[in-house]
Amino acid sequence: MQKVMVVEDDEDILFIVNHILKGNGYSVLPISKCEEAIPKALTYKPNLILFDINLGNCDGRDLCLKLKTEYNFTIPILLFSANVRFASTVSNYKADGFIPKPFDLENFVSIVKEQLNPQ
Repeated sequence: MQKVMVVEDDEDILFIVNHILKGNGYSVLPISKCEEAIPKALTYKPNLILFDINLGNCDGRDLCLKLKTEYNFTIPILLFSANVRFASTVSNYKADGFIPKPFDLENFVSIVKEQLNPQ
């Protein structure tokens, strides 16, 4: 079973994303506190990470960059945000994609599947 780590400080969104991903057969580690993201990523060893960009006291883009550069993560990391202006910055942080919020759930699952099973 493929493992997905989701880092989102909005508990309602985290609950929905967790429920949708589990319903599609993924093992999910939901995280609401950004300071837990790096240590959990290192121990959980997910196949995909989803970071909200605005995580209260930190930025999901910075977490992504740190995992990709300092820890040499090669797994896909997707960023999501209600601020679509951030979409143009994802490559600067070595993210593999951007999902705008609010997202269509079918499209969201499709993007996750595509990242986990590239053709």
